[in-house]
Amino acid sequence: MKIVHYLNQFFVGLGGEEAAGHPPEFREGPVGPGIRLNELLGEAGQVVGTIFAGDNYFSMNSSTSAEVVEGLLRALDADLLIAGPAFNAGRYGMACGEVCSVAIDRLGLPALMAMSENNPAVELHRAEIPILRTSDSTGGMGQALEDLAAGASSYLGSDGGWSAASSLLLSRGIRLNEVSPDRGSKRAIDLLLSKIEGHPCLTEWPLPDYDIVQPSALEATNTEPVLALVTEGGLVPSGNPDRLNSGRADRWFRYSVERVASLMSEEFEVIHGGIDTSASNENPNWMVPLDMARKQEPKGGFSLHEYVYSTTGNQGSMPAMRRIGDEIAAELHNAGVHAVIATST
Repeated sequence: MKIVHYLNQFFVGLGGEEAAGHPPEFREGPVGPGIRLNELLGEAGQVVGTIFAGDNYFSMNSSTSAEVVEGLLRALDADLLIAGPAFNAGRYGMACGEVCSVAIDRLGLPALMAMSENNPAVELHRAEIPILRTSDSTGGMGQALEDLAAGASSYLGSDGGWSAASSLLLSRGIRLNEVSPDRGSKRAIDLLLSKIEGHPCLTEWPLPDYDIVQPSALEATNTEPVLALVTEGGLVPSGNPDRLNSGRADRWFRYSVERVASLMSEEFEVIHGGIDTSASNENPNWMVPLDMARKQEPKGGFSLHEYVYSTTGNQGSMPAMRRIGDEIAAELHNAGVHAVIATST
């Protein structure tokens, strides 16, 4: 069986962030961790080629990247696509999800990707793509490759289903209705009594587990820190020319504020659909404090980044917000930004 492997720029040996802008490319045979994966597969399958791309390039050029990947996959006529393992690397995980979606949706090619359950790509793709569970860090690479080989082998040796590999895969996160012999009040009391008695109990409706992101230390030795302004308040140029959603946003935009001392109401507006925007539309600086940042800039020991980054957090889905956060953070990192003021509603 012919298997194609997808990796990012780091795992094929191109480098880290300095190579994150590399466009999609193909190499024959296994590369990097794919060499060990190929060994573990044994007679079940062979890694015939490796597709790779830089995380930033794929993130910022998803449509173009998807077209290139589709063309490469068509030419290879493989039996299975394996992506990762991406562990908890957000941009890498999102690229794995896009590549697998291309394979499944456009080509009908089975695909399997591997990552930590904390990767933001999981919530976005778990319902459609089988995801093999890994650790958060690359320290679990050996086990991840063994599990990938086992999962792929069980699929290739089956009649086209993943049931034999289910113990290795993350839950698909699909909720189904079923008829219970007991009414809701009795089930709730039974759960409560079980919990009081110290017995195991499992809720019928698990609450989402939101990440707590700890701010990193400022690293700006021997240089003047660069500060950027970011908002989920829906700041846009007047008329909203890019059509940013007022709610359920799936996009973000950057707007130049180079040599701009203050956000003027005739030039900018706030389109957030979950708040009263009248005050912020009278003075957009109340949403994004560019005016005060400019006043502090000469005496504050920092310089302002040339762009303001904006999206809308109103009713945003967690997968979309994680992706937007990853993409903005990657651009800020590559631009040499040291710190961010992120305003919220």
